[in-house]
Amino acid sequence: MDKEMRSVLENGTWELVENPEEVKPVPLKWVYKIKQDAAGNVKRYESRVVAKSGARGADLPYRLGRRHPRGGLEGGADCEGESALGGQVRCAGLGEATYFLAMELARDRVARNLKLTQKKLTEELVARHGLARARARSVPRGAREKLTREGEPLNTARVHYSELIGSLLYLSVCTRPDIAQAVGALALYTSAPTEAHWAAALGVVRYLAGIEEDGITFGGSGEVLKAFCDADFAGDVDTRRSTTGYVSLMYGGAHIDVIYHFARERVAQKEVKFAYCPTEGMKVDILTKALAPGKSPKCESEIGIA
Repeated sequence: MDKEMRSVLENGTWELVENPEEVKPVPLKWVYKIKQDAAGNVKRYESRVVAKSGARGADLPYRLGRRHPRGGLEGGADCEGESALGGQVRCAGLGEATYFLAMELARDRVARNLKLTQKKLTEELVARHGLARARARSVPRGAREKLTREGEPLNTARVHYSELIGSLLYLSVCTRPDIAQAVGALALYTSAPTEAHWAAALGVVRYLAGIEEDGITFGGSGEVLKAFCDADFAGDVDTRRSTTGYVSLMYGGAHIDVIYHFARERVAQKEVKFAYCPTEGMKVDILTKALAPGKSPKCESEIGIA
């Protein structure tokens, strides 16, 4: 807290002034956070003094609360905040980033690539559900494992289905697209899950057990943009709707969103070329359907998961 107060004062964030009777001061509060490294060890304790949310309007300058952040009164003086800092704020260099938003970052300068993993988060998830020593699955979801609305309702007061699905979704979006299809399908039943859905969700966790260090690698490739798109055929048992997925690869990772007319124009200008891709070479199958154990590792490797 002392360090934060020194920083605030050194940067001229506010000045002490007399509070006009017609002005209502905005109160301050302290926000605390524990910074951890990738292994979960405490690196440092941080504190920030902030204006309470929703307490100030759009008019500036504004008044920050009569009570100082330490809680003591300052002889009736208030803090007048600046709408923008006039000078530059000093920033501390923390070295090369290795951990960010529950993701571990590993660089290989020689190979010119960057690998993102979520080993710590995955290990915690596996341990939380008591599956650290369970027999691992070779795929997130079995090819014959059909999901449907029908079934024994899950006691969500005892079993937190939505919490598990949320954790799995975060993994799938950040570093584990190999579980995206299974988790996306399970997320459809968050409002009314069944015992079968819970068992399938735990199956995804069992798949992650033992391969916590897997992640997605960017870079190390000189290929031009290639996009793969595919869909299953009426794979949803309840609605008979299909699931579409796409994978875009460029220098280890890219994104493309092509609408029909834009694509047709680019084809005419010979900027884009579309070609039929047989099932054996379809990298996006891992996002549209549950795969057999033999094909899943091949798709994972082709989209940069290792």
